[in-house]
Amino acid sequence: MNLAVMQPYFFPYLGYFHLLESVDRFVIFDDVSYINRGWINRNRIPIEGEVRYFTIPLRAASQNRKINEIDIVEDGKWKKKMLRTFQTVYAKSPFKTEGMALLERVIDSDSSKLVNYCVKSITEVAQYLELKAVIVPTSSIYNNSSLKAQERIVDICVKEKSLRYVNLIAGKNLYHSEKFEKIGCDLKFIKSNFPAYSSSSKIFTPGLSIMDIIMNCEKGEIKKMMHSYIVLDANDIGEL
Repeated sequence: MNLAVMQPYFFPYLGYFHLLESVDRFVIFDDVSYINRGWINRNRIPIEGEVRYFTIPLRAASQNRKINEIDIVEDGKWKKKMLRTFQTVYAKSPFKTEGMALLERVIDSDSSKLVNYCVKSITEVAQYLELKAVIVPTSSIYNNSSLKAQERIVDICVKEKSLRYVNLIAGKNLYHSEKFEKIGCDLKFIKSNFPAYSSSSKIFTPGLSIMDIIMNCEKGEIKKMMHSYIVLDANDIGEL
């Protein structure tokens, strides 16, 4: 069984979904510290000729709190603003109807918790692209928050009887293959490629939110993009 563990992001970039596509089971790592100015509550799209953020506003967000403890601002204004922004930016996009319907399904919630919007954005995109991985919506079920960093990931692999643990290549310095070998699990890393695609904004910037791709590309084309990555053995990383 191939396993990945990753923090929840709001409409993350293509590489995040490469990781999800590559595994059988995808654990949302939500009972760890929130990261200020990271990707958990925001991502990027082209707005008025520049790459800018769209954001879920938060209440009392702090790196001293866990992701699943973070609350959103509940005045509802941010939802209307986000819908207006996407309507304007993607007014001429060929798949605006599909993209706006997906966005509305994600933000149409009465939840006060940030994590619920993040998980919903990930699961809705996964369903839209027919990705097969089972998404485990919270890592709290493993009852191992007392463990730190790599040791906690290894413990999740043991509990899931995983034979392969996959991570994005950006995290290559966080893990050591020997720790995984001891439990009979192979450590692998994904290196993403970002194919160019036609954009109504006339700007191609790799690594934008997956929503930019969904608005501009036919589903079949996006499903091909889901395979635009390579899986590397931990021992091969030094050759890059």
